[in-house]
Amino acid sequence: MAFSIIGEHSSPLEIYPNPVSGQELQLRVEKIKDGSYPAKIVDSRGALLYAENLTFKSERASMVLQNDIPSGIYILQLQVNHKNVSARFVVK
Repeated sequence: MAFSIIGEHSSPLEIYPNPVSGQELQLRVEKIKDGSYPAKIVDSRGALLYAENLTFKSERASMVLQNDIPSGIYILQLQVNHKNVSARFVVK
């Protein structure tokens, strides 16, 4: 399964705040229908750290990070309408 990294300005997936200093990520995806979508977080080596279904309402969802996630660069991968979108984020 291939994922493409989409630049911050062209991505339908927005993650904020970025960098993350707390435990909660806010997500926004343009034109996404309300519902549940599979998401996962991988590290820079591609190792899976976390997976869950996110519930979007009015193009928005939130995700609570695990307490023990170390500082670094991560990729959130989201499957929307049989397509995979992803965006990078930084944990301080």
